[in-house]
Amino acid sequence: MNDELRILDLRTFSSVADTLSFTRTGDTLGATQSAVSLRIQRLEKQVDRRLLARTPRGVALTPDGADFLSEARRLLDQHDALLRRTGSSNAPTELKLGISDHFAGNSLPSILAHLNRAVPDLRLDVEIAETASLFSAFEDGAYDAVILRELVGESPPKGKAAGIVHRLEAERLRWFAQKDFVWPNATALPVATHSPRCLIRAASLNALDKAGITWRDAFTGGGIGTLRAAVTAGLGVTCLGEQNRPDDSRDVTEEFALPLPGSAAFTLMIRSGMPLSKAQTSAVIAAFKRSSR
Repeated sequence: MNDELRILDLRTFSSVADTLSFTRTGDTLGATQSAVSLRIQRLEKQVDRRLLARTPRGVALTPDGADFLSEARRLLDQHDALLRRTGSSNAPTELKLGISDHFAGNSLPSILAHLNRAVPDLRLDVEIAETASLFSAFEDGAYDAVILRELVGESPPKGKAAGIVHRLEAERLRWFAQKDFVWPNATALPVATHSPRCLIRAASLNALDKAGITWRDAFTGGGIGTLRAAVTAGLGVTCLGEQNRPDDSRDVTEEFALPLPGSAAFTLMIRSGMPLSKAQTSAVIAAFKRSSR
């Protein structure tokens, strides 16, 4: 084994372990797919172990790769911590994040775990809110980074605060109802919706109108948790992303022939001038990309 491991190669390997894709890792680290592949090959040659195996869906860690990953990340954490201790006194100690309720949903524990691993020396200050209020607060300087939600095909809101704008994976929207819910014929469809400011509310109700489906506003909730509770209680149907599917619910999209407004898209914005290192910025992007899979 070569005595000198390159930090860049270790960081690339760590990112591939998160994204399970050379292409996504290249996007995150600002490298070509071939450069990512060369770094992994160089690292595998140095440690004399096969760390990654190609699969039909991308790549996967080998048993040796899984063992090596924890040691590689420990070394990266020590390396980055040393740079921060000896670097600029302006280095941030806190990361203020605003996350769309639709993105957080049931995935908040996973999001926090990935972020904590990405930037372990930063205290996380996280708020969950609607996209409209998040973007306004971001522009006013309340957040260092935000995750905003829009529909696929729409452009993210434009402002002056964002230095980095990164599109995350989209999520399919579906209609859900309690597992025993019955929609009697010739009655208005009871719908549980988010607040009037929610884009998905407007898009889903507009889709019902265009399809000629009579509906009634059975419940309005101030967050994903309230909508999930309303569906679980049998108050009506709701349109949500698949990751936010309510407990004890069933997908009634085809069963009730309900129209879909499309898919939800998510955008990460990081404030211009944030004193995050390139490695920290890449790690934050990778953490959110991993959480959105």
